[in-house]
Amino acid sequence: MWQAKMVDLEIEKKRLEEDKFYLEKQVRERLGMVKEGEKVYRVVPRREAPSDTGRQIPPSGEVYPKSDSLPTQKGGRPPR
Repeated sequence: MWQAKMVDLEIEKKRLEEDKFYLEKQVRERLGMVKEGEKVYRVVPRREAPSDTGRQIPPSGEVYPKSDSLPTQKGGRPPR
């Protein structure tokens, strides 16, 4: 069992040493590194509010009460 793992590691080592495209892919995926000057865009899924409200929770996690009696700013949100 450990011999098979050693063979796999030797293959991985050789590939990392000889294949610059594979090395770059691994560095990007495993370590999250980027080249100088590149822009990184990260997509963050929205979290859903509990099903009883039917509203979505903003990415910031802030939840505003649904009430017409609260003072609001432009956009219909209560002031912070």
